[in-house]
Amino acid sequence: MPTNIGQIRAKAAWGFAQGKSKEYGQYVKKFPMYIKTNGLVNAVAFAYSKRGKPNKPKNEWEQLYDDIQTYFEVHDPNENIKGLLSQKKSLMAVLVEDVSDEQLRTITAETLALFTWLKRFVSND
Repeated sequence: MPTNIGQIRAKAAWGFAQGKSKEYGQYVKKFPMYIKTNGLVNAVAFAYSKRGKPNKPKNEWEQLYDDIQTYFEVHDPNENIKGLLSQKKSLMAVLVEDVSDEQLRTITAETLALFTWLKRFVSND
């Protein structure tokens, strides 16, 4: 059982990286720069907008968006938005409607830290 925040992030990233495509790995490697350039809300909105059609297999953007949401639903180490997500709200809705500027900065830092680990585990082929 992970005992510190680094282990929590690493375990989550390891699970997310398993069985994902090379293209997913390319998106994971680019996504932190999207966050740094445009902000977390804009970057997540971009991934959200690129989701596939209902009743079709998930595309890489949808997997990436879902992985971020799952991380905060299950592993949110600082309990920033876990409660809001457990109310069946989407990550996008929570980021747009429910977080303060301070919470957004914390969530952004946590997302970037998660992606630091995720980039280590995705396919490098």
